[in-house]
Amino acid sequence: MEKEPRITTLQAAMVLNPVYNMSSMETQGLSFGAQALALSHKLGILESLPTELDQRQHHVIQYYTYVKPPHFRQPPQTPLPDPEKNAQWYEEIAFRYPHSRTVSSQDFANLFKARCEMVQIANQVSMGMCQRKNEGESPPSEELLGLLDRYQDWFSKLPPCLHPSRIVYPVELQLHLQYHTFVMNLCEFLISRDGNTLASEATKKVNRALSQSRDSFVSIMLLFYLRHGYDMQDRIMTQYLSILAYMPLKQLNDRSLVSQEDIEENRGILYLAAKGLSVQGGYYYLTYLVSLALQKEMSPDDLSVLQQSIVGRKEDSSTEHIRARHEETQYPIHIVSIKDRRLGNLVKEYSAMRIQN
Repeated sequence: MEKEPRITTLQAAMVLNPVYNMSSMETQGLSFGAQALALSHKLGILESLPTELDQRQHHVIQYYTYVKPPHFRQPPQTPLPDPEKNAQWYEEIAFRYPHSRTVSSQDFANLFKARCEMVQIANQVSMGMCQRKNEGESPPSEELLGLLDRYQDWFSKLPPCLHPSRIVYPVELQLHLQYHTFVMNLCEFLISRDGNTLASEATKKVNRALSQSRDSFVSIMLLFYLRHGYDMQDRIMTQYLSILAYMPLKQLNDRSLVSQEDIEENRGILYLAAKGLSVQGGYYYLTYLVSLALQKEMSPDDLSVLQQSIVGRKEDSSTEHIRARHEETQYPIHIVSIKDRRLGNLVKEYSAMRIQN
């Protein structure tokens, strides 16, 4: 007999999902994510809330409703409360930086609501692409351009506390980094697939959005480094540091840079991102693999300079061989290019090369 679904089982699956993902074992991680989603449907927490619930019961249930894995086919049916009218629902988060006596707080209500709204758009982009792909089709350009409009409309309507000139804390900077990552991915897909067939105005619009998001992404990452550094343990930084690293690496490897000033600027960004990945690799095995793959693609001169300022984790050849045999990650490398290779394959190649040597 099937056991009665429990909210604690759902919570456990949601915890195990990122743990396995960041351990480079996405097969198991995605399995836990799928089970969490199935449990959420069985428990009915994604459906409209019963009208007979009182306000306190309403709020308790809503706390479990808005964690949305990418497998969701539609957002929860109960909308989030308005931060202006129901600020008490969100409460307030206060924190204090090390070596500081000042207690700070942020507008968590607007931040949380803005992020949920952005992820709903990303969910529709992902669902549209995956569903069409499974049916042997591709989403029409007009549909994807409409989603780009929705992203930009979301960005233009951010509350004043989340405007680019006002963001300070890591979670606020990461909200903007996530937005620009979504826009870059969508624009890259459009250009790679429809670059020769898009109308002139649409092409200009996509290229402009891509250029603006790339420039903004780099600027925010450099601001992040100046204000907070890349040393704190944060799994989401694996993605952003990877993007930051492969942008200049592609420019340097393609030899598309002309002036020495541009070359040195891109090298500086590459060193900064590569060092950040090396530090984060001390916390997460997945990030360690990304760092190895990146270093493998750097030029000998650039790698020599980098290795003077990093202390990487050491593994003997037998450990590398065992890890490569059991490698199950599908994390994409060359994230700024739509034609990605997968990290698991690169690690197997790297391990085979080390064993042969």
